[in-house]
Amino acid sequence: MRRNLIYAILLVTFAILTYLFAPQPQPASACACCVDAGTWEQYSQDVGDYELKTFNELQFAPQAELYMTPAGLSVIEGLGEPSPPYTISRSINGRNWNFQFTDDQGRTGNLSFSYPPTVTHFRSSLGSQLEGQVDLYKEYRAEGKLSGNGIFAPGITDNTRFKLILQSTGNKCMSSEQFDSWRLNVSGPEAEYAFYGKLN
Repeated sequence: MRRNLIYAILLVTFAILTYLFAPQPQPASACACCVDAGTWEQYSQDVGDYELKTFNELQFAPQAELYMTPAGLSVIEGLGEPSPPYTISRSINGRNWNFQFTDDQGRTGNLSFSYPPTVTHFRSSLGSQLEGQVDLYKEYRAEGKLSGNGIFAPGITDNTRFKLILQSTGNKCMSSEQFDSWRLNVSGPEAEYAFYGKLN
């Protein structure tokens, strides 16, 4: 009887020690958004309902800058008579986006496109972070055909294209609060210019 009791105690002790020192399973979502040091990724991904909702929720600050090199306005093509700075407003209807620009002279023009079904994701850990919390620099790049009118009409053809780059920082997960800036490139046979600005 005593031997059986000792044996039972040993079994219970072994079971407790095994539980205490064995690796414990972590919740599946505990680190779903965590970033590993040295992360670098670029890939294409479909724009689902959540992604489109996030992009549509973004608030564009009203001022847009015309990108210029030291060569100034001489390298801008297809923009009529450039007159920065510009103000913008965005309207959306599902996947259809429209930006209305107003230049310093009060002249207006629209750039319109349909948000494409896939975008390119680019993610890279910031700087030389090796320990502690690691953050990412992220880009979501959308490309496709572009239409335009008003001040943009001189550069618009059937082959004019856009590349919209939405920029953010943070962890691996996407949320509208992480976005902070944007850039819109316009290119084609008669056009070559870009705008950039802030996201609120």
